[in-house]
Amino acid sequence: MKIYFFYLLISYFFFIAIFLELAHIIIPERGFEIEDLGGNIVGVVISLIIFLIFKLRKKMDSFKDREKNFEKKFAHDEELQFKASARRNKYLGQWASQILSYDSEKEKEYIQSVIKADFEEAGDEDVFRKLKVDLKDYNISDEEIRKKMSELNEKAKSEFI
Repeated sequence: MKIYFFYLLISYFFFIAIFLELAHIIIPERGFEIEDLGGNIVGVVISLIIFLIFKLRKKMDSFKDREKNFEKKFAHDEELQFKASARRNKYLGQWASQILSYDSEKEKEYIQSVIKADFEEAGDEDVFRKLKVDLKDYNISDEEIRKKMSELNEKAKSEFI
């Protein structure tokens, strides 16, 4: 609506400039001068150019705002993913410590070691390897560990959504 109003205003100024210059033909002691008409038209065109520059600048600002919002969303999503991963590792540590029959003090230490194991490399393989090594004497298969990791990952994600 604002754009339409602006174009209507520019058209009005353009036609009023022509009308006033043509009206000089009938105004006594004042003659029609093509230079005045040209000056008025140039003034209208300059105001149109200034408007278009500001409009383009506003679009660029909105693009930058959009880009910042996407960056914020990405950072937020990454933070949630990190928290969910840490929570999953906590649950995995609790699960494995129950299998290993640890007392509460030993369980806390073990949970911390599982959480720290996740920082060795990107992905979940470092946690899987730790659990596999720790549970090898308890006949827990790789599939069971991966299934538990997936199950607890979903549980942790649901707590943050």
